[in-house]
Amino acid sequence: MKTRILASIVVAVSLSLAGSGWAQTAPDAHKLALTKEYMELAQVNKMMNSMMGAMANSMEMGPDVPPDVAKAMREAIVESTTAIFPSMMDRMTELYADAYSVEDLEAIVAFFKSPAGRSMTAKSEQLIAKAVPVLATEFGDRLQRDIVERFCFKM
Repeated sequence: MKTRILASIVVAVSLSLAGSGWAQTAPDAHKLALTKEYMELAQVNKMMNSMMGAMANSMEMGPDVPPDVAKAMREAIVESTTAIFPSMMDRMTELYADAYSVEDLEAIVAFFKSPAGRSMTAKSEQLIAKAVPVLATEFGDRLQRDIVERFCFKM
């Protein structure tokens, strides 16, 4: 349940950003190229897949859910995410290109080409794989209670 709430929050934020209207005009080709380069250097695609996989693998379905059903649900989450991911990445590229100036993007690309940027990229996947279950365990119950409390207060 804890991981389900964290996963729901990540998806909700991603979807709300995608429909937020940030990109009012299409970014120019140079900005899109820089953004794609940044996303490739930072391995955003790999990081997002890793995060979604870690969340799916650490999802608690509850004691009443048979293991084969829980496994099928996790597989469906990964498959659905994989299927829609290219479109999400295209949209994210547009949003990022619209949000940053050419100078910002050039500096970001330069950072990810540097030794520190390459080190950060190399360690990110491992950190996400470790962080998701730890954060779900340490903060999931508290977050769930807080969300329910705030929701009930608003109703």
